[in-house]
This record gives sequence, structure tokens and C-alpha cells, in this order.
Amino acid sequence: MDSEFEQDLRDALRREATRPGLALDAGDLRSMLRAEEQRRRARRRWELLGGAAVAAVAVVAVALWPRIQWAPSGGGPIETRCVESSSTTHGTWWVEIGGPGAYFNVKPGTLYATDNPWKIIVRFDPDAADGQTVAMSAEALPSGDRVDGSLNSRMNPASIYHFSSPAPDLPGGWYLFEQRIPATGCWRLSASIDGRVVGTAILSVVYGASSPETSRSPGPPTPQIASPAPTVTKNP
Repeated sequence: MDSEFEQDLRDALRREATRPGLALDAGDLRSMLRAEEQRRRARRRWELLGGAAVAAVAVVAVALWPRIQWAPSGGGPIETRCVESSSTTHGTWWVEIGGPGAYFNVKPGTLYATDNPWKIIVRFDPDAADGQTVAMSAEALPSGDRVDGSLNSRMNPASIYHFSSPAPDLPGGWYLFEQRIPATGCWRLSASIDGRVVGTAILSVVYGASSPETSRSPGPPTPQIASPAPTVTKNP
């Protein structure tokens, strides 16, 4: 008989002894002892179950901690989301993304992954000075894989039209680049003058060229295969 049970028995006998008209026989005593034993076993069983539950929660928490630690706030996918640059529309149709010193004529959601180069007009504002070179590239995020674009030619905005609507009158120098984006994912477009980046933009490229979903994109430009053109230097 352990000390806890012995104390419970003493307390029960003391309670019965102080009652008016003591009527405790052997049968009653056995019933009391049996009830106390059942209560004591039930209490220990719940204590054991509670300890096991706490241990199980701890094991699950340790297993899920890396996912919880890296999961974005508010739930959702564990991987980092691609937050695209916001676009600005000038006039009725000219759309640009990027800044602060270079802007790309790209409407978010219109480009898809392809081995053929996209023709993208980049507006440098302020323009490159005489003798300086302009360049463009695309970098996959977060891998850092870089694809250099090629400069096709300098553009005269007065000769750029969408049907009968001319391009808006915006400042800076306008240049046509041919830029490959060979894979889906998050891409950063960069424009530089003499190797110094002056403007960037983030794009999410969701579909590849062979995907049937590509046709749902809102009016993507048609990429064309062109001979690579070297980066040129403005002549005085």
C-alpha cells in the first residue's frame, strides 16, 4: 500500500468517524476502497495521456519548424513569390515598367519563355551622353543566371505607331533591344549606361512557348529571330 493510498484511506475513515450515527461495515469499507482505487487509477491514466499528448505536439512542432520558419506570412506557397513591377500607361497604349533611369516597353503578363529574342524598346531618361554605350540584360531570380540582350538600333519615337496612334512624347533616348528569356520564372530586366545599371524591372514569366495557355496572354508581341547585333557606341 503506497503512502498516497494510505492517506486517502485515513481521510475516508476520519470522515466516516465524524458523521452522526456511524454505520460502516466491511462491505461499505470494501466499496469505498474500490472507488478510491478506481479514482486513483483514472487520475494517473489522464496524467499519462496528457504527458503523451504534450510529447506528440512537441515532436510535430520540431518536424514542422523549418517549414513554419520559411513559410510566408498569411499562408500560401512556401517558395518566394515573384512581385512584379507596377506598370505605367502613357496615352492610350504605351506601357512602361522600370525606372528610375530606364524604362522598358513591356506590358506585364505578355512575355513567355522562348529561345527567340523579344524586341523591347528601352527609354533611357536621361539619355546616354555622346561616346557612352547602352546595354540590356535579363537575370533569372533567385538563381542569378544572366542573359545579355543585343542592341538593334536607336529609335525615333516619332516613327513608332500602334495602328494610327503615335507613341507618346516622352523624354530621353529610345533604343530597340533584342532580349531572350529562355525559361519561366521570375526575371529582372536591367538597362545600363557604360556598365552602370540605371533602371530595372521585375517580370513573372509563367508560360513557355509550347504551352496552350500562351494564347490567353493579353496581346503579346511576336518574337522574331534576328542576327545578334553588338552593343554600339553613340557617335558625337
